[in-house]
Amino acid sequence: MKTRYLIAGGGLAGTLLTQTLERNGIKDYLMVDWPACSHSSSVAGGMFNPVGFRHLQPSWMADQLIPYLHDFYPAMEQQLGVRFFHRRRLLKILSQEEKRFWHAKTPQNPYLSSTIREYFSQHQIRHPAGAGMVHSAGNVEVAVMLDAWHRFLQKHRKIRYEKLTAEALTLHSGAIRWKDVDAETVIFAEGWKVTENPYFSYIPMKPAKGDVLWIEVPGFETGHILNKKIWMLPSGGNRYRAGSTYRWDDLNEVPREAASEEIKAALQQYLKLPFSVQQHQAAVRPTVGDRRPLLGRHPEFRQLMIFNGLGTKGVMLGPYFARHLVEHLEENKTLMPEVNVERFSRRWFKKRN
Repeated sequence: MKTRYLIAGGGLAGTLLTQTLERNGIKDYLMVDWPACSHSSSVAGGMFNPVGFRHLQPSWMADQLIPYLHDFYPAMEQQLGVRFFHRRRLLKILSQEEKRFWHAKTPQNPYLSSTIREYFSQHQIRHPAGAGMVHSAGNVEVAVMLDAWHRFLQKHRKIRYEKLTAEALTLHSGAIRWKDVDAETVIFAEGWKVTENPYFSYIPMKPAKGDVLWIEVPGFETGHILNKKIWMLPSGGNRYRAGSTYRWDDLNEVPREAASEEIKAALQQYLKLPFSVQQHQAAVRPTVGDRRPLLGRHPEFRQLMIFNGLGTKGVMLGPYFARHLVEHLEENKTLMPEVNVERFSRRWFKKRN
């Protein structure tokens, strides 16, 4: 079998990349996914938020990323006949000091509402200083999207469920051989497991483990996302997801009881109603030291490429930079230096020498 693009990884990055290839009329690709490898995409809350809460500034490239994702995901929903994209208000629960800071920043940030008020009864949500609203936020049900897209790929015979490792590749001058597949280019979209990839392990990844709880809150329904250290994301009816924690060691997908207690304690700072935990999940986010995505070619083996490092803002960064990578591949457009993997080239050659 011959193909132009062999994509290693069927999570968020691989899904957004192959969807972008399809919408650009490029059918000559094959995705290879090994679900047992990692499931961080399925665990992710999938939120997009155009504001950085520490400084109340617009997130990096928010003015480009937000309009694009608002077109990208609805078009994908229409193609697949499945709903997974939700526009929501994000309510940031404020202290009195944060309230003053919010008022000072609203004239400079169009994503912040100037109105701060109580959105719920105080016996439900404790927010005596009120909450500020963030515009253009929402979430993607990533697991639903991945399942629908994988079914599309299965129907069109564009996916294999096998383990593809870098060691299993045979590199030639004009192609790459993997089992019975000859590919012009291999694109690694394997999440945090790229740390085990001998071709890209020089990248300063900073994987972060996160735990998420599925909770049920009887008698409480809202379509808004709540945030005060710990976010609470609506999942239909009285069900919510709550999280997330950060841990840079113990990198595995085993839920930690200590993380569950941490989330529950943080929730109880503002959620006054009783709740029960229905499920506890954990995953490892593919974050990079400089908090920018990874796109582009290997500095030495040009047939090898990477699309990774989407991190905590994956559903926000992914669509735009999948297009950016495809435009680079198909139209030879220059990659932004901030995301080009070659920003770490010196590390590779230092490692080789």
